[in-house]
Amino acid sequence: MTLARSLPACLLALVLGGLSSCVYPKLDGAATPSFAFDGAVRSGIGSEIQEVLSRHGDDTGLYMLGDGLDAFAARAALIRRAEHAVDAQYYIFHDDITGSILLKLLLEAADRGVRVRLLIDDLGSDGIDDRLAAANVHEHLEVRLFNPRARGPWNGLAKTLDLMGRPFRINHRMHNKMLTADGLAGIVGGRNVGDEYFDAAEDVNFGDLDVLAFGPVVSELGESFDEYWNSEFTEQLTGWSPFERDEDDLASLRASMLELATANQETPYALRLQGADFIKEVADDELPLIWAPTHAHSDRPRKIVAGKDELAELLLIERLRENIPPAEEELLIVSPYFIPGKAGTRSLVADVGRGVKVRILTNSLASTDVGAVHAGYRKYREDLVEGGVEVFEIQPSSDFTDALYDEGMFGSKNASLHAKTFISDRRYIFVGSMNLDPRSVQLNTELGFVIDSPELAEMLIEGIEEVMALDSSWTVTADREGLLWTGTEGGETVEYRKEPQTSWWQRFKCGLVGWLPIEAQL
Repeated sequence: MTLARSLPACLLALVLGGLSSCVYPKLDGAATPSFAFDGAVRSGIGSEIQEVLSRHGDDTGLYMLGDGLDAFAARAALIRRAEHAVDAQYYIFHDDITGSILLKLLLEAADRGVRVRLLIDDLGSDGIDDRLAAANVHEHLEVRLFNPRARGPWNGLAKTLDLMGRPFRINHRMHNKMLTADGLAGIVGGRNVGDEYFDAAEDVNFGDLDVLAFGPVVSELGESFDEYWNSEFTEQLTGWSPFERDEDDLASLRASMLELATANQETPYALRLQGADFIKEVADDELPLIWAPTHAHSDRPRKIVAGKDELAELLLIERLRENIPPAEEELLIVSPYFIPGKAGTRSLVADVGRGVKVRILTNSLASTDVGAVHAGYRKYREDLVEGGVEVFEIQPSSDFTDALYDEGMFGSKNASLHAKTFISDRRYIFVGSMNLDPRSVQLNTELGFVIDSPELAEMLIEGIEEVMALDSSWTVTADREGLLWTGTEGGETVEYRKEPQTSWWQRFKCGLVGWLPIEAQL
């Protein structure tokens, strides 16, 4: 047999061999159900902050976590103070410094007898199967994967074959991000678990936003978590052969984490964790909480398989429309990945037409980490600007980010926007994981808070307007010659007719992608 004839046969044999050895998740709904802890008096956290909570009725105490180091310390503090239960749900969980530290803290909580439930989207956990499987050996810590893909001797091949066989299913992911302790304190927002989300990366860090919450809304987070944890689309690792591990594997995981902790004991993260106790600060009225009516809303897990006829009733965006009145005076949108589509563009321009001040802060082509999404956004940018919508695109390196770098808050001078929030009429706020793009709205599942607080709205707007200033973002306008980007460099006002701080190759690729019929996937 000639080489030309034998090569296809060999490739076919390889594919068939890989297919025959793939192990697919059962997803039969047989996972053992469990439910969120909810009991203020029985928890040490509850006994400490009960007096504070009782003064505020049904309102929730809120603290904004804009600084990455504080966001990391808050998560660590909740895990350390938990006595009964920790629930964590994330799209991405990296095998890096911050991911390893958080996993170590979860194991230490389990050692204290705390029930730990860790739910991760399978697409966001590439490369950490061994660690998750080893941690899952612990009697008090369980890991489950949402919408998992096949495994095999060659995981890359197994996952590729799975994608080919179930493209619709695999394309829908769990983008939710939350952590709760003892059903009384929780964190929701845009951050995944990884160095770039906590200002620890060496190249590019994400500017992000989380909310630390105390009180009634945490019970709603528990209900949302339970729905995903016990859903038919979640697979427990126990009994799934690719994740079979033993006590020796758990011991090896502990040893590697201890080695990492020792190597990083003098880093800003280790030092910040020392003495960080947000619970005590709340009990002592030292943490400046804002108390407001707050509710947690999420997509329903079934969204990932739903047909068009049932999709609407499962969507987070529909619940937001029900709970946030249409803006009458002002609408401020912060979305790193922003693709309004034709209908959304018409709606925003119509808002301007009826007297609403509409402002949008998003990534520039120079700052975005997903160029394909920018290609989708740029198709609507000129119509938005010409329709009176005020558009601001963040600079990847600016006076603002340089100042943060000089203060040691960023690991690099470059920043990419990742926060997701919008504020209506300086009163109603959404903060969570949802971008305003087709993928977040229609494909992935999302989670966030709806907050009714003029005080918090003013605080957020003030911070966002700092980022919108000319030394931090480009203001995009239009005239007879087309779009114009205005900003400052070195204290001097500068103007651009092309996407600032980008090469012709970046602009060419972005334009090329914009021609592809893939907007619904972005």
